[in-house]
Amino acid sequence: MNQKSMGQFIAALRKANGMTQKQLAEKLNVSDKAVSRWERDENAPDLSLIPVMAELFGVTSDELLRGERRNPDTATSDASSSRTEKQLEKLLNTVRSKSLTGRIIAIGLAAAGLLIGRFAWIILNSQVVHIIQGALSCAAIIFEIVVAVNLFFSVHTS
Repeated sequence: MNQKSMGQFIAALRKANGMTQKQLAEKLNVSDKAVSRWERDENAPDLSLIPVMAELFGVTSDELLRGERRNPDTATSDASSSRTEKQLEKLLNTVRSKSLTGRIIAIGLAAAGLLIGRFAWIILNSQVVHIIQGALSCAAIIFEIVVAVNLFFSVHTS
């Protein structure tokens, strides 16, 4: 912890919020001399006051202890962003796999409908063939819709 920068940061936050040392001291139940010592880097606030001051100034405790605002882009550590990227990549791979499998099954159902229909037409030469083709085509379309909805909800709940 860099007390010098923390003292300067406390002073800057206090001034930015339009408070005097005495007003800050009253809110924290300490003396204005204590606040003065913090800002001159002669002393540091008690650890129990850090979360209270952070909330009062609208910063995080970490920012207060570091004595500086953290850039939102760099606030996330490299480790957590790497973990997030790995989880996202795993989710995308799962979605791609489920999507591919579903599409292969739907295409298979449609192709089976066409093949069965053609062979049945040659053998039976009746309207039953069209019913079989229609049923398998509908099954393929319904299966494709079910896969798409399932993928949509798996992405939104992850």
